[in-house]
Amino acid sequence: MVALLSIAWAADLPLPPSVSDAEAPVLEWRPVLQAQALALWSHDQLYNLGVGGRVGIEANRRALTARVSMGARLYPWLDGGITNAVPPVDSTAELSEAWIGLDPYISEALVIHLAAGLQPVEFNEGRLVGRQDQWLSASFPLAARLHLGAAPWSIDAVAGYREGGDVWAYPWWAVRAGAGRERPSGSWQVDVLATDVDLDVVTAPGVPVDDDIAAAGVYARVDVSRLRTRADAYVQPFREGGVAAMGGARLGWALGGDSRVVLGGAVEGGTGEEDGSGRFLNPWGNVEAAVGANARYPLGMSVFVPGTVGVGAFADMVVTPGLRVDAAAWNYHFADLDPYGAELDGDARLFFGPFAWLRFRGSLFLPWDSPGTVYSSAALSLDVQI
Repeated sequence: MVALLSIAWAADLPLPPSVSDAEAPVLEWRPVLQAQALALWSHDQLYNLGVGGRVGIEANRRALTARVSMGARLYPWLDGGITNAVPPVDSTAELSEAWIGLDPYISEALVIHLAAGLQPVEFNEGRLVGRQDQWLSASFPLAARLHLGAAPWSIDAVAGYREGGDVWAYPWWAVRAGAGRERPSGSWQVDVLATDVDLDVVTAPGVPVDDDIAAAGVYARVDVSRLRTRADAYVQPFREGGVAAMGGARLGWALGGDSRVVLGGAVEGGTGEEDGSGRFLNPWGNVEAAVGANARYPLGMSVFVPGTVGVGAFADMVVTPGLRVDAAAWNYHFADLDPYGAELDGDARLFFGPFAWLRFRGSLFLPWDSPGTVYSSAALSLDVQI
């Protein structure tokens, strides 16, 4: 009933002055298709392997957009390693996305966006609040989101639930408020973020999670001429006392007038309790982007190892109009500055026109104290939107 009322309401909403009723399409739609494959290695053995995908449809009518998709995945094994026996096969198919979005025209100065349902949610490149789509799980949170924009100010607020097993659990909310400008000569953005989630699980052996996790911090982005900068910092109080922190900074320089190559350096790290019993927990970080970042997010878990600091160099390159490659090399240390290891990350995207692209992400981590042990991960995905 709510969906039908929303459709009827959106059909009567006014259009921007630049669009007449005669020019407004009655209905636009497109199919959505995504295929994925994932492989993880740990301690010189294949840790996990899986394939999956998502298929659905998106429709648009005036200010109303709706999207529904189904996801499926297949895991040849889930025991954390390869055995001589034939591995068990686990497969699932479930509703992945089901949301309705409204973009009513108010004025040229005010932008409003509303969305409700199973949907991806991301702020500020996913550092604190990411898309929350676990690789191959075809699962997004059930949430309601509001976006308000009146240049240079903007606000985002979201509240909802994350699926926990067979029930909807883990209520959470997040807000982002900030200001920014996008101009040909340069752009900037400064945001304040906060999130809170009720979570009662274990994310790593021997590391229980506080049943109420709150975090807050700032994010800043400044691009002036050929200079590219990013920085963020977050704090997280522990229930039993004490505060953990997470953050990073990135400084780059664009080569050439078209900025096809950006070279630079970066630093990032996280803190926690000295005995390892507490860590900065980032349950809503961008796990999808974490594939290919072993030291920062061990095997996809958004948990910083306490006291870890990483310093590295990166290169973002548009090799051809259809091929983009992002690469980074990191050197990680513990808080006592004993060598920990080196990591190489790569992210390559090959575009087959504007509607299809192939993406490969991989990571190689080499611990200094154990040269024979190599941690690596790789993910391959194909996205098609017609």
